[in-house]
Amino acid sequence: MKSRLLRFLELIGLTAILIVLLMVTGIGAIFLRSDLYSFRPRLERIHKIIENQRQATPTIPPFLLKCIENDLTNNGVDLFSAKQLLFHFGLNRTTNVRWPARCYMWCYSVRWHISPSDRDLLACAFLGSDGNSHQGIHHMSQQLHQKPITELSEYEIAEVFAACRGPTRYSRDREILKRHSEDLVRMTRSSEAEQFTSLP
Repeated sequence: MKSRLLRFLELIGLTAILIVLLMVTGIGAIFLRSDLYSFRPRLERIHKIIENQRQATPTIPPFLLKCIENDLTNNGVDLFSAKQLLFHFGLNRTTNVRWPARCYMWCYSVRWHISPSDRDLLACAFLGSDGNSHQGIHHMSQQLHQKPITELSEYEIAEVFAACRGPTRYSRDREILKRHSEDLVRMTRSSEAEQFTSLP
């Protein structure tokens, strides 16, 4: 009786392992299909976007990187860039069920094919719009302060970044922009202090 029970439990365990393996294999196959047939054919154009942004902002201010890191949660910068790329290439026309899966597949393709420094540039390329099809944080910097992002103070960088997250809203109400910029500076400095105090 005991040996039958053990065999039964072993069978359940093997079945569970098999189900997990099949699920992992299935997800892996879906990812590879997405990467091979959807992402990679557009990789050259993605690198062109990155190179254009590199020319506009050869050096990304460290405070700007902190703002991006603190604000773009839920898998961070890469998921934001993946969503923006899908919109850019007109691949956002899909069902509500398939859209999250497509975003995450592209998110992992971005991580797989693009270096961390280039991923920061890619995010900057899609931050903000001046309403005239000009995207990129450098355009918002010129629009608000008539200076490159590399020449701005921390508060001015926070203002540009906040404006990029809602260009239409903040262009109408500069008081809200000022308040949100001050909050962003305070939160970013606070997170830096927390990281410093947590060091061994």
